[in-house]
Amino acid sequence: MYLKQNTRNKKGTYILEASLLIPPLIIVMALLISVISMVGAAEKALFTMGEELKLADIKAAFMEDPITTPIMVRNRINTDSKMINGVYLSDYGYLYSDMGLEDLISIGVTLHYSGMNPLGGNSFLNIEQRVCSRAFTGLDRSGDYGEHALTGYERSQIVYVFPNRGERYHNKSCPFLNPACEKVFLTNEIRSKFKSCSNCHSGGAKTGDIVFCFFTDGKVYHLGKCNAVDKYYVEMEKKDAEAHGYTACASCGG
Repeated sequence: MYLKQNTRNKKGTYILEASLLIPPLIIVMALLISVISMVGAAEKALFTMGEELKLADIKAAFMEDPITTPIMVRNRINTDSKMINGVYLSDYGYLYSDMGLEDLISIGVTLHYSGMNPLGGNSFLNIEQRVCSRAFTGLDRSGDYGEHALTGYERSQIVYVFPNRGERYHNKSCPFLNPACEKVFLTNEIRSKFKSCSNCHSGGAKTGDIVFCFFTDGKVYHLGKCNAVDKYYVEMEKKDAEAHGYTACASCGG
């Protein structure tokens, strides 16, 4: 009689332990599966970035096209993955030089995920990714320092030039940049800091489109056709600016 009662107590203990441990275990497994799915979406986005940079490398042998790649990367990632809610361009360089290597093309994005988790709450995750490649422009590579230099994230000096007027290059603090606007890609960050222009109806522009912003004292972003866009500047590598005939600004030193 005593042995039978003891066996029943053990069975009750096992059932109690199972009822306490199994639900948390199921929740942990569900959370793990959701994280794995997000990592898988990020990995797929990384392959997409690589494919688009490969196309940009090939295209550069025939023509320069600094506009298409970030737009295609954003559109493809948004289309391919339903888990990613936003794709934000965090870094983009086209045919620049770094650590002895020329004709580099790189792109960096921040992938934003937000959604319901198995616990019924909202989960947020930002994943940053960057890919760097080299364009097939047919230049002499004999003076390179090695392929390992591609892993470097530091770039050579950035300067600013006025493509439609002027023969000088400037640094970011140059007073000549203050009354001018900068040519940039439209992002959600731009939308959060600036309003759309009511004159040129820039609110109809899509993410990735080219817009113009007065970062010093402006409050709106403009389209290229806007009357406010009279003088704008773009950034480029100092070596590239000099190769195009630009010389250092006498005021800021370039």
